[in-house]
Formats: sequence, structure tokens, C-alpha cells
Amino acid sequence: MKVTFNKLVDWVENRLPATDATEVAAFVAQNSEAQETVAWLRQFASASAALHISTPPQQVRDTLRARFDQYAAQQPSFFERLFATLTFDSGLQMATAGIRSAASEGQQQQLIYSTDSAEIALNIIRSPSNEFAVFGQLFPFTDIPLDDFSIQMVQADNEVQITGTNELGEFELTPLPAGSYELVVSGELFELVAPVQIAVA
Repeated sequence: MKVTFNKLVDWVENRLPATDATEVAAFVAQNSEAQETVAWLRQFASASAALHISTPPQQVRDTLRARFDQYAAQQPSFFERLFATLTFDSGLQMATAGIRSAASEGQQQQLIYSTDSAEIALNIIRSPSNEFAVFGQLFPFTDIPLDDFSIQMVQADNEVQITGTNELGEFELTPLPAGSYELVVSGELFELVAPVQIAVA
């Protein structure tokens, strides 16, 4: 059995059948690189359980509220393709303030993108092997089911990964190498496109 990164994730989260779990455990016991990856995954799982995306600054909230009010006054079209604008980048804020932290050192970054129909928050975390996990949440400005959206990560017109939102509008893309991507969020009423730059600091 080939032990991939995703297989290690499933093993750490106890999602493998007993036979597969035994084989993965034997592989990890004999592979130092796998042991480092597993140690990071367990640390990451612990941190993720306690992680809450920070509330955007007041200026960002005021801007989003104004855009929502403007959108609510409009007659929505049947379907919209929306290009999102980056309205918050924790890495830039930390760098401007001269603060050294996980965010400023490229280990973790929070991004917020805005459109007239929704905003999306991303939390990007770098692993020791310089791969990245992207955790996101969609916040539409209308009362629509949040588990009806597909999420694609596209690079040079090629789909790299695809997943979907849960009932809270949350999603996860992992692992991803550094690079320039387009995040495409597709629903019944609109499609949101956001440029995402994932880089090693």
C-alpha cells in the first residue's frame, strides 16, 4: 500500500480500516520523514481545534456592511460571476506593524476577500515540509444553503483540487504546494473567483 500524505491524515484522524491502519503504523515506525509529518499533523490538529478566525478590523466590517446594504437594494441577476477583492491580509498587517509572529513569518496567514454577493475568509497554514493547508469559510449576503457550493483550486487553467462546503460554509484544501492559484467558489446563484498567492516566506 502506498502511504500518501492524505493517507497519513486519515490515519492520524482514525478514519482508516483496521488493516490499513496497521500497515500505515508499520510504515511510520520505519520512516523518519513520515514520523515528522505525523508529528506535525497531530500538532496541527490540536491547533486547528482551538483556532478561531480573527474578527476583521472595524474598517473592513464597515466596508462589508456598506456593500451588503448596496447589494440588498439591487435586483439580483439570475447568475453572477464575481471577481473577489482582497480586503484583509494578516501578513501585510503584521509586517506593517513590525510584529514577528507565525503570520509574519509565513507559517500562518489569514485572508479575507469581498464581492457584492459574498465574502470569503481563508486561513493558510504551512507545514514543516513547505506544503500548505487552506481552511476557508464562505459568508453569502443572502439566506441560502451553505452546503450547496463547490470549491475549486485552479492553477494555470488546471484544476488542482476540488471539494465542497459543509452546512456552515466551511471547506478544506490540503496539501497544496506554494504557487499562484485561483479559488473558484460555485453555487446556484453566483460564482466567486479569488486570486490566491501561496508562498514560502
